[in-house]
Amino acid sequence: PEASQELLAQLQESQDAATEAQQRAQAAEQPHGEFQQVARRLAQERAEEGGRLQAEVAALHAELRNATEENAKLHGEFRTKSRAELDEQQRELRRLEGENAELEDELR
Repeated sequence: PEASQELLAQLQESQDAATEAQQRAQAAEQPHGEFQQVARRLAQERAEEGGRLQAEVAALHAELRNATEENAKLHGEFRTKSRAELDEQQRELRRLEGENAELEDELR
């Protein structure tokens, strides 16, 4: 009986030590698990933000491409219009020079 009680006491101590060790292990795992959850959430948020930024950059590239095309078109129209205006001014200048020459001839 005395040996049995001693063995029971040792068994109880062993079980208590095992329970305590298990509780410490669980307590140690809890912050690690929370850390993993936070890390996963941050990684997901970072991936989502990266996707949003990529979409925004793609939209800005498209906008820039459209603006560049529009600029080239307007520049071409301006050059065509400017050239036509210049040609018209040169014809008018030649006409006026001709009139001027006629008037000079009349004055002589």
